[in-house]
Amino acid sequence: MPPAQAPRSRQKAAPLTDTALKALKPRDKAYKVTDAAGLYVVVSPTGAKSFRYDYRHGVADSDPSKPGRWTLTIGRYEPGTPNRSDADLQALEYGATLSLTAS
Repeated sequence: MPPAQAPRSRQKAAPLTDTALKALKPRDKAYKVTDAAGLYVVVSPTGAKSFRYDYRHGVADSDPSKPGRWTLTIGRYEPGTPNRSDADLQALEYGATLSLTAS
C-alpha cells in the first residue's frame, strides 16, 4: 500500500496592494496575478495593468446547458494618479448600477 500523502495546502493569494502592483514587471506574454477574492490584474507585454473580475451568470452562448462565464474589466492601474478624495469620487458617479448577484 502506498504511503499516505499529506493534503495539499492552497497557497494564499496576497492582496493587490499599490506596492505589489508597482513591482509587477512585463513579460513576453500577458499574465494574471490574483488576490484572494477573485479580483485579478492582467499585466500585458507593454507593461499595462488592467483590473478584471470573472463571474458566472445566465447561460453560455455556445452551450445553453452550461452557465455563462463572463469577465468584467474594471479599468487600468495607473500609479501616477494621485489619491482621490470622497468629493472627487462622488463627482465621477453617473447613475450606473452594477450587480453581480444572481436573482
